[in-house]
Amino acid sequence: MRFLLDNVNDMEPTPPQTEDSRERGFVRDLQIEDLGPVKDRVSGTEVRRLNMILYANYGTPRARIVYGRDHDLADVRTVEYNLTVKMKMQELLAAARHTIESHEERQLLLIRTVIRERTSMGPDAARQAFDEYRTLYPVLAARALSEAREEERSGIQAATAPPAPAQALDAHGHALETVVYPLDDEMRRLVLDIENVIVRLGHDFLYLKAAGKTDDVLFQACKRLVTRARRAISGREASDFNVRRLEMTLDGLVKVWMTGVRSRL
Repeated sequence: MRFLLDNVNDMEPTPPQTEDSRERGFVRDLQIEDLGPVKDRVSGTEVRRLNMILYANYGTPRARIVYGRDHDLADVRTVEYNLTVKMKMQELLAAARHTIESHEERQLLLIRTVIRERTSMGPDAARQAFDEYRTLYPVLAARALSEAREEERSGIQAATAPPAPAQALDAHGHALETVVYPLDDEMRRLVLDIENVIVRLGHDFLYLKAAGKTDDVLFQACKRLVTRARRAISGREASDFNVRRLEMTLDGLVKVWMTGVRSRL
């Protein structure tokens, strides 16, 4: 873990902080970067944005972003406030281990499910799905495969966490709620913005529901649009995973959020 926290002033963003770990053989790198004052394309307001990115297979040709999140702070441009931003970045970095371990545990459950559901999935689909997981998470895949072989040999299920429900996977063994974070900055920004709107829309809808200001028409419209958006950022449909399609998805989400939900607050 290294902290690059020198030369802070009121004009420059705080340098990125990273955690580079190879524990249990999983090459990973978590970077938290101060993007500085930016205009949020959703709300139109100026914010101080901290961006978190988790890479799998960092430093190899198979590098891939497997997790991304934005943390927006107030847009205050002073030396004193930069110290607050540094503290926030340190807090996020301190919580990085939990972020990484939670992600790994989720992937391990999905790999176990692919192995145990291989008969219903079909051998070709199961092999392809397992090979994809093994490329990204070789140690986790080896662990899950070793557990499965031991279960078959002994006839006793290993004392591990249960696999994810089969319904959590599509026909190709991919997690239904998986989000693909492209290495391309523009596309990744669109994916993160879509995720942010989904969260904000959900929070506002629950607030309206508690106040008795929702109806079934609005619920169904939000549900349909969010389902479509989650499918778009999953990358399962290659024809829909491009800048133009993601922009259309984001615009549709923002329209429903602002005119259908926020207008009732």
